[in-house]
Amino acid sequence: MRVKFWVVPFCVSLLLILFLAPACLAVDEGQARSAIVEADQTIKDCYLAVAPADKAGGNTSDMLSVLQDAGMLLSRADLALEKGDFDSAYNLAVQSKARLDGFIAEANSVKDTAEHSGFVDFMINIVGSSAGTVAVVVGSFAVWFWLNRRYAKVGHVEQDESQRV
Repeated sequence: MRVKFWVVPFCVSLLLILFLAPACLAVDEGQARSAIVEADQTIKDCYLAVAPADKAGGNTSDMLSVLQDAGMLLSRADLALEKGDFDSAYNLAVQSKARLDGFIAEANSVKDTAEHSGFVDFMINIVGSSAGTVAVVVGSFAVWFWLNRRYAKVGHVEQDESQRV
């Protein structure tokens, strides 16, 4: 059986690709550490963004759950780095950071919504109640003056008639 000329180079090339490709795609310790540091900073920034939203009275429970998930992924990345599994450490750190995409904008939106809601509540509860109280007092005086004039005239007429008799 005779082997064709192109089969041997093809098999050698295929073996080289299979053995060298993982080495070319592998992540080194520096890349893994860098990804972990970036993910850690992103988590810190997100916690700093969610704090004012929580302080303003916004519903941050879902956001805190997302932060907890990202923190767990980062913790697993740290553990993988300690074990020397740089690929997993890198991938977990990237997943942690990706989990927080758009998080700061969402936290700012929740904060703005909570502040607006607080302002509207203030306007309705304090200003509205004050205006209602003033309206009731002024209305009561107006009714009292109107009734006083009406019945004062009727009272004078009745007194004049009783004096005639």
